[in-house]
Amino acid sequence: MKVCRICGRHPHRGNQISRRGLAKKKGGVGKKITGISKRTFKPNLQRIRAFVEGQVVRIRVCAACIRAGKIVKPPLKHRPPKPKPVLVEAPAPVVEGEAQAGGGEAPAPEAQEGKAGEKAE
Repeated sequence: MKVCRICGRHPHRGNQISRRGLAKKKGGVGKKITGISKRTFKPNLQRIRAFVEGQVVRIRVCAACIRAGKIVKPPLKHRPPKPKPVLVEAPAPVVEGEAQAGGGEAPAPEAQEGKAGEKAE
């Protein structure tokens, strides 16, 4: 049922009044009622998780009670963070035939030909 569990607010019946015309303070002859129909005024109920008697339950509470702080919300569900993958860089393999004391690598053969601006024949 549409009732607030905290304050007991529930739907109320009332009238919807339709009017026409221009208000007197705006220079008209006044507003006239052209129709009256029944309507319901419903509370702004929200379905939330709350502590009730030491347990976490879902209850329907009006927005006014939520704003007033009349309910106690439980803490958010704690989920442990996912472990981040660890990247381990392996050292470069050492080839026996290469000289390590040279201090650097030799330039690629394409780069040697293009230095002088001449094409190899």
